[in-house]
Amino acid sequence: MPEPKQLDLREVGIAQRLTMWGFLAAIVGNIIVGKTMWGYFAAIARNIIKIDSFITPVLLLLIALFLCYCVYRLARSLRLNIIVSVIYVLLVIIPIIGILALYNLTNKATIILRAKGIRVGIMGPSVKDLPNTDTSPIA
Repeated sequence: MPEPKQLDLREVGIAQRLTMWGFLAAIVGNIIVGKTMWGYFAAIARNIIKIDSFITPVLLLLIALFLCYCVYRLARSLRLNIIVSVIYVLLVIIPIIGILALYNLTNKATIILRAKGIRVGIMGPSVKDLPNTDTSPIA
């Protein structure tokens, strides 16, 4: 009989926390810039906004790449298939749908962590509440 998949609860918790920080960085970055990343690049393409500031598009791109990394890390820590993990990364890039994908992914992590008795707040679990090296089978 094959071994059940093992989850490292510490990795799931840290990845969820990192994903929530990435999402917050995306929100703050978009508020500061005043446009979403895709709206900014579309305005550049239509020559509405002149590229006089190099830092704005680079900042938005770095935030988007960081969020994609966080989502991929969370999906892989949940032991999702690599194809499903990449689909989550692609979905997170799409406005509105990305929020739904983030909600779905972080909700999966929250359910698993709470089932093991770990408190999960709005920004994920506290690192001190996570076990050091616990692997537990998926129920």
